Amino acid sequence: MEDNAAGKWRAVEEGDVLRISGEIDSTVHEDVRAALRAHVDKSAGELVLDLGALEYMDSSGLAALLEIRKALHASGRGMRITAVTPLVAKIFQITQVGRFFGLEEGGN
Repeated sequence: MEDNAAGKWRAVEEGDVLRISGEIDSTVHEDVRAALRAHVDKSAGELVLDLGALEYMDSSGLAALLEIRKALHASGRGMRITAVTPLVAKIFQITQVGRFFGLEEGGN
């Protein structure tokens, strides 16, 4: 389990799935990116994220996810998101990047 000093977010590994909860914004996106990288570095397969308990994410959080996805793609690995909250789904819908993470147009 990883979380930041401010207690804004938490990442919990459950098998092959990484569940992220709380909030990802410009104050913690570097910590989240580092946690994602650490998870990716110790696993060999696809990165599966469950964002079903993520209450908020701004553009810096989205950028962190896109950067990790790009690195995985370059090494022949994939990344997908299995669940999102309505607010986070809206971010994927507005930016039209949900398809890169296996999300349908509606965001989930």
